[in-house]
Amino acid sequence: MPVGQDARKTTMNTMLRTPRFLPALFAALAWSVSAAGQTDGEATYIVQAASLDSARTHVRRVGAEPERDLEIIHAVAVRLTPAQLTRLRGASDVRVFDDREVRTTGTLLGGLQDLVNDVNSTLAESSLVQTVQTVASPLVSTVACNSLLNTVTSPLVGALQAVQDDTDLASLPLIYETNYPAMIGADELHCRGLTGRGVTIAVLDTGLWRDTFQFYGTRILAAVDVTYGGRAPVNGDPYGHGTHVTSIAASGAQALNGAYQGIAPQANLVVVRAFDGTGAGSYVDVIAGLNWIVQNRTRHKIRVLNLSFGAAPQSFYWDDPLNQAVMAAWRSGIVVVASAGNDGPDPMTVNVPGNVPYVITVGALTDSNTPYDYADDKLASFSSTGPTYEGFVKPELVSPGGHIKASMSSSSYLAYLDPSSVQATQQLFTMSGTSQAAAVTSGVV
Repeated sequence: MPVGQDARKTTMNTMLRTPRFLPALFAALAWSVSAAGQTDGEATYIVQAASLDSARTHVRRVGAEPERDLEIIHAVAVRLTPAQLTRLRGASDVRVFDDREVRTTGTLLGGLQDLVNDVNSTLAESSLVQTVQTVASPLVSTVACNSLLNTVTSPLVGALQAVQDDTDLASLPLIYETNYPAMIGADELHCRGLTGRGVTIAVLDTGLWRDTFQFYGTRILAAVDVTYGGRAPVNGDPYGHGTHVTSIAASGAQALNGAYQGIAPQANLVVVRAFDGTGAGSYVDVIAGLNWIVQNRTRHKIRVLNLSFGAAPQSFYWDDPLNQAVMAAWRSGIVVVASAGNDGPDPMTVNVPGNVPYVITVGALTDSNTPYDYADDKLASFSSTGPTYEGFVKPELVSPGGHIKASMSSSSYLAYLDPSSVQATQQLFTMSGTSQAAAVTSGVV
């Protein structure tokens, strides 16, 4: 989720002072203007009934037409005038919900381009490159698990990391060894052959930039963009958040000593984009994404679902339509992992959908800027805490979520917003948040 709070405050101040950031403000306002329906008093709502057909019928009775089916919760998305809204809310067998905003992090824009990153992404989508990556990855990983070779390569990798950490210099991702797999013991499991092979993780987020160095190969089984009512292929990640969390959970990139950078480096992936280039989404788009995931669960053998986003609770958890869709995913047999939120340290700050008792809600552990000294690791001050309003203890666990290095295109807006967190090679980005902690957990389960 967000970059550190101090950095965020500095950035927001800069946005207000500097004219070149005015487009960011306009992009951030675009969603709210659209949702409010300024032209004729119309706005988007979620209309729920006993069945999908019943919801459609009720909407048509008031002279409106469903824009989107949300079968997972027996509902439709529809534009309604105030008069139509009043009539529907007067019906005893219909429930009407506002189309609320959901965010991965702060108010940002998207859409810068960089030739190097475009070429990298194009190569990553090449079938030949994907096949080579899939075949080569297991061979390289044997280096980390060979005691003799590891003895030779580890000092070199360690020395290069020290240079990177102390001077802000960076080399290719194949040099940098991320610390979070070792923090949770995943590196030892990799050597025993437990790499996530055969398990599919679905990531519902801002998209995916297919970095060649992340060695996704043929592991991306499907990628669909459900924003703005569509079902197009995912063709990038202008914001960067989805790329970051996907890389943490399932990156196949490796250091020179063969150590994997991700938690489940051979897991399959399903990528669903439901958030725009500013990191903002709507209940309708997120529910549509969940609807698609559940419909395609069997086809892609989806076992784990990562939800690194949130919104403030405004009702009991069971009355929230987004939570209802999440519970439907859980009932279908998917293990759902959700971020707790970044609104801590105050109690009762766990976000939707992390307040659902059936999901694994994850808080963030910080390394206190000493990545290889675990003695001072502690709960991050930003990590949301429970209990929920219904009295459930949340989060269930904490995972590494402070100063996490993972893949991100330098053309993404997050990288543009915080260039000091971008590695010099334009391949890695450092972020903190319960989003990152949830991604670590999704790679584990």
